[in-house]
Amino acid sequence: MVQLKDQTPPSAVPDQWYQVRKKISDIRQTLPLGTQGPFFNDEFGDVYAVIYAFTSDGFSYRELRDRVESVRSELLRVPNVGKVDLIGVQGEVVYVDFQHASWPGAASIPISSPNRCVRRMPSTLPVSSKPRAIGLLCG
Repeated sequence: MVQLKDQTPPSAVPDQWYQVRKKISDIRQTLPLGTQGPFFNDEFGDVYAVIYAFTSDGFSYRELRDRVESVRSELLRVPNVGKVDLIGVQGEVVYVDFQHASWPGAASIPISSPNRCVRRMPSTLPVSSKPRAIGLLCG
């Protein structure tokens, strides 16, 4: 976390943040392999007046996300509301479990076969609010 000193003149603030970004960018290649970021929030003048939390008893995560997006759209129509951010949004994930040992002749099937099969699947599938199994037949 970087904080400017209280005595930093307002006219110097943009240049100070520019210097921070430059110095962090200079050391980026020294960060451990696979590090994501660093990321910079240049909108340090934003002020949040209200934070709403949403829960989803009885609804899927997708249904909750759709409702929150709808509320966001409505809030953006309110006079003097300049920005509405969604904080803590989770990405949608698909988990694929392989029970390699239960396949007939599993000992002779390289583990890369199911991986190759999944990569050939369409990148989008119909959405369901309930978990479901999808059978894969790969040759």
